[in-house]
Amino acid sequence: MSVKGLTEKEYKEVSADLTWQAVYPDRVINQYNEDGTQNSYDGLDRNGMAAFCLVNGKGETVLTVPLSSTQKLFYRMRVALFVGSHTRERVYIVGWQTRSARHIWVVDSHGKVTSYENFEEKSQWLYSPQFRLCEMPEKRERASPPTAHPV
Repeated sequence: MSVKGLTEKEYKEVSADLTWQAVYPDRVINQYNEDGTQNSYDGLDRNGMAAFCLVNGKGETVLTVPLSSTQKLFYRMRVALFVGSHTRERVYIVGWQTRSARHIWVVDSHGKVTSYENFEEKSQWLYSPQFRLCEMPEKRERASPPTAHPV
């Protein structure tokens, strides 16, 4: 008797489906456009971005991270497949960093927002990412106090 392995699509999703919004003083860029096409996180203009938000399927804002000109945004969605329960879980990580400070918010699969000041390398979810160039802090910056507004 052979046991068929499950593909990722056959796992039951147990997480909230969140999308991002990049907020600028004069516009908002959603992860998905009305026609269903997707905007690229990598292609976002970091200059002048006032905030980065995570929004649930009902259009409700789950997390808003205000950004200053010295703070470099980073965002990741991490996925784990649990073989025993045949479930798929997603966790969203949003944060900013400067040369002297970093702050991270994690939205877990239940929608709970938790705040951290640094990554935890032995954590299942909170290990540090490979930062993109646009997420790296520039020289000679001053840190701002962390602020975010879970809704």
